Amino acid sequence: MKKFILFILVVCCYNQLYTQNRDYKKYDKAIKYYQNNEFEKSKKTLVKMIEKNSAWKKPFLLLSNIYLKESDYYKSAKTLLNIYDLENPDDILGIEQIANNFYFNGFYSEALYYYNTSCKLDSIYCDSKLKSFIDNCNFSIGAVSSPVDFEPVNLGEKINTNMSEIGPAITSDNSMLVFTRRVEYEGKEPQEDFYYSLNVDDKWQEAISFPSPLNTNDNE
Repeated sequence: MKKFILFILVVCCYNQLYTQNRDYKKYDKAIKYYQNNEFEKSKKTLVKMIEKNSAWKKPFLLLSNIYLKESDYYKSAKTLLNIYDLENPDDILGIEQIANNFYFNGFYSEALYYYNTSCKLDSIYCDSKLKSFIDNCNFSIGAVSSPVDFEPVNLGEKINTNMSEIGPAITSDNSMLVFTRRVEYEGKEPQEDFYYSLNVDDKWQEAISFPSPLNTNDNE
């Protein structure tokens, strides 16, 4: 009985010390810095927190997200690998997230590596959820290595601006053009929105951003 009570006391003390190492005030401060686009301050706060408690996942997740915002996908992945084990089936969703971060930003070789790593952890999940991404990665890698010549045409100031317009798609009846624009305004974090233009008398009209809820304050 005494040994059991001693065991309970040890566990309680450990849990208390573990919880105390979670500095929620500093974490809240890091979030506020992040929300105000003060990324450097947020990163410094998070790094100090991680140095004191490397077992707490939340600081790693937020730090990784900041690197994503800064388009530093390799640092983002490296940060997540501090909390996800490439050989642990329980971490398959985390590994998949790393793959997605590379995939949706055009790093297909890196994405393919992490998708294949996920497949080694769970072949059934791979076949049902990841196969199309793997096929797309293989296609994209091949397409990049064997590019096809083409002549891009500027569609005029109603469509093309000094910002980046990418990913155009035209409806089957040629009546609407849909594309992504990287919206950049001074003092604001760049982000991507969907835009569309209507074809009237064979002329593309002024591009308009899709209203909410399709477009948000984040990247679409």
